[in-house]
Amino acid sequence: MWVDCGYCHDRYGRRYYDPGDLIKVFGDVDVNRLSRAMKCERCGRNDNIECDVIVPAAAERARITVRRLVKIEVRKRPVWRDG
Repeated sequence: MWVDCGYCHDRYGRRYYDPGDLIKVFGDVDVNRLSRAMKCERCGRNDNIECDVIVPAAAERARITVRRLVKIEVRKRPVWRDG
């Protein structure tokens, strides 16, 4: 699966992900909903993300680098209440 930012594409190009890793992070969602859920790691924007599922040929698979999920970090954020 490829993910592309419309703002950073010319400079950096597409990023390729394993669909199983994206399911672990976002759940079993449609590709169209996934593009709204992701944000660009380079510029931080999420308003111009494109996603699509591909089945690359062997020659194309040899050229692309697939990003793999290492771990999921959960951020703790305090919520305060007066009283």
